[in-house]
Amino acid sequence: IRNRCLHHPRWQGWPPSRVCRAAWQFACWSPSTPWRREMIHISFQDARFVTCLQSALDVLSGHGGDDPTHGSTHYYATTGETPTWARQETPVAAIGHLLFFAGIL
Repeated sequence: IRNRCLHHPRWQGWPPSRVCRAAWQFACWSPSTPWRREMIHISFQDARFVTCLQSALDVLSGHGGDDPTHGSTHYYATTGETPTWARQETPVAAIGHLLFFAGIL
């Protein structure tokens, strides 16, 4: 998310909240995604939310630490179909069931 918001040419200058909620950027905001309901109702009592919030604040304040995605601006979950844009690309990182790609415009 950091790289999409801060480094992708299409989104430079946009507030991260607008990038994250733009159509087709992050599946968790899609009305058809099962995680959306959980995410909308998350609270400070959820340790996962607190961890994500701290990470976001670190990134926005310039203290994001190492980038395990190596500058990626694109990713997809291997649990679904390979997107057209990824078919001829080489991932630069794999974390869990997600593949990450850099240098894609």
